[in-house]
Amino acid sequence: RLVSYKKVDTLIWAFAVVKKKIPNLKLVIVGTGPEESKLKQIAQMIKIVKSVSFVKNLPRYELVKILKSSHILCLPSEIEGFGICVIEAAAAQVPYVISDIDSLKEVSKNGKGGLFFKTGNIKDLSEKIENLLLDKNLYDKKSEEGLTLSKFYKWDEIAKKTEVVYKSLLK
Repeated sequence: RLVSYKKVDTLIWAFAVVKKKIPNLKLVIVGTGPEESKLKQIAQMIKIVKSVSFVKNLPRYELVKILKSSHILCLPSEIEGFGICVIEAAAAQVPYVISDIDSLKEVSKNGKGGLFFKTGNIKDLSEKIENLLLDKNLYDKKSEEGLTLSKFYKWDEIAKKTEVVYKSLLK
């Protein structure tokens, strides 16, 4: 969702920094929301609009296709309940760069499969993105870690545990 607490503006600014070193870089922003026009204006203002795509209302298979073709997933959000897209990226062996908030630390088992950046810090985010893109050994290590992390999350078991909790609350 393109809402202020997702901090996609931070990602756009960091992308512009990284693009100076990696000119053919592309950014795909997935989602809709009240921040969309503001984010497009930022991309236009800093002259990266041709390298930034906004996509929305995708069928699930198209979303998965975009994820699997990506080199990195970035979640700059300052608030997340779970961060399922982190696990989806890990399962696709796509390393991630995510905010260093507690919920994302927990879901990623302290960064298995990717890197943390200081929430809201454009410089730190751009450095972490560059590190993953330019250090093949780090990229490969995080890609493998991600696959291992994703196997920890078995959705049928999680659903059963959630059902047990709900039933206990109804008693």
